Amino acid sequence: MKRILAFILLGAVTPAALCSPEHVQELLREREGLGWSARWRLDLRLAGDDAEVTLHDLELVAGSMALTPELRELLDVASLTRFRRDTPKGALGVSFGATRPGHVEIQTIVGDGGFPASDMLKPGDVIVEVAGQPIEGSEHLRAEILSRLPGDELPVIIEREGLTIARSLPLGSYRDLTGAAMIETDVLRRALEIRRARLGIEFPQPDTIGAAIDAASWIDAAFPDGPASRTGPMNDSLNNGVLSSGKSRSVFAGYPLYPRRGEVWSSEGIAQQAVLDAQRTAISAEISEGFAKRARLVARIESVRKIGEENGTLEELDPEIRALSKELVKAEWAIQKLTQKLDELDAPEPDAPEKTD
Repeated sequence: MKRILAFILLGAVTPAALCSPEHVQELLREREGLGWSARWRLDLRLAGDDAEVTLHDLELVAGSMALTPELRELLDVASLTRFRRDTPKGALGVSFGATRPGHVEIQTIVGDGGFPASDMLKPGDVIVEVAGQPIEGSEHLRAEILSRLPGDELPVIIEREGLTIARSLPLGSYRDLTGAAMIETDVLRRALEIRRARLGIEFPQPDTIGAAIDAASWIDAAFPDGPASRTGPMNDSLNNGVLSSGKSRSVFAGYPLYPRRGEVWSSEGIAQQAVLDAQRTAISAEISEGFAKRARLVARIESVRKIGEENGTLEELDPEIRALSKELVKAEWAIQKLTQKLDELDAPEPDAPEKTD
């Protein structure tokens, strides 16, 4: 399905560019065997000097060819350059004030008629959720905006004067902003990745050292004498962890959320404990996020009811209230499951059974 979508996206470009993925492949083949200066000139063509190459072409080739890490990195950098220079990007037409996780305040409305969202927002509005995700801060919000085209809509949850409101904000064009701030590379890259994920575009990243080696192989390499038999949560934590290698062997938690560097491997016990501690941190963070989501849902339900009561439309809004109530039940169930998982990790190791002759 993702591959079909990529070809559909290609169908939106001009007929002259329909064969340009083959042109990109030909440029990559031509690059083999060239000296560094000739390769550099060809790399510039991929990044912007060749009018026959588009961002979609680069992404399609990267997702369909068996490439070396060098070539995949080349296509990634070229894609980022073309995304910065050539791709139209959305804008709200507002400036942000106070920002922190879960809170981005609208400070001023700077747009004009070309930014319809500016008519739907007020100074002092607080955006707490964007595209169905808790907002991490202004950079997260900017990346979501920039990942969309002018004319697209950005779904957000806004807190305004005690009410929690869902809005789909139409976007204007970033190019039409007066005095727009330069887009930082980290924000631009995140916007590009969000766009790829939303459009179903595959852009595999090269494997890092050790990415293809499972946890058991790392343990065997680190402890040639072989680990003692393990049981209980600590064993599960180590086996479920994703282990990576740098200048010294270090442990990374494989549990969802954010990877966390653990202790350098000086013993098997430290390796196990590092993964276990990181998993506790990750689960605790998910529980906190779950409670924040629950609070937002409760606030939205109360806001919809208040609006319905004030306008005499409570019966019309009942389906929305029921849908939000179902989401609330799901959020509470997720919190309960995560809490159980945390309790399992905190449970003491079972005593090893006594051996009998």
